[in-house]
Amino acid sequence: MNITFKTTDGTFLFRVGAIVIQDGCLLTLEREDHYAIPGGRVMLHEDVETAVLREVQEELGVQGKLIRGLWMNQSFYHSDFRNAQVHEICIYFLVEVDRQQLSGQSDQFVCYEGEKIHRFRWIPLESVDQLKLY
Repeated sequence: MNITFKTTDGTFLFRVGAIVIQDGCLLTLEREDHYAIPGGRVMLHEDVETAVLREVQEELGVQGKLIRGLWMNQSFYHSDFRNAQVHEICIYFLVEVDRQQLSGQSDQFVCYEGEKIHRFRWIPLESVDQLKLY
């Protein structure tokens, strides 16, 4: 069970994110009109370190290696998808993966998580500030 709950005033989400940097590039997840960091929701009774490695396995299909925690972010926003105000807490970790297992030398690749299709892209670090990145 994910640590997400809805109230009459909005929705609360507890998430983790994996910052994966290799060869001067950040691994991003392409969305329709923005980019995101791989990750997802923490489950009840799951520690955040286990959660981020589980999310890497689910989304990328490879084992990740946890390097260290980086930062925590708290966000307040309106979600059109949920039609609600959202209060989100996300803890980000530096995670290492074997890039060769992901895509070889390709800067773009696709992974499948059940029925979900995830489109990933390696973005040069000097270009990250030009992205609409959530």
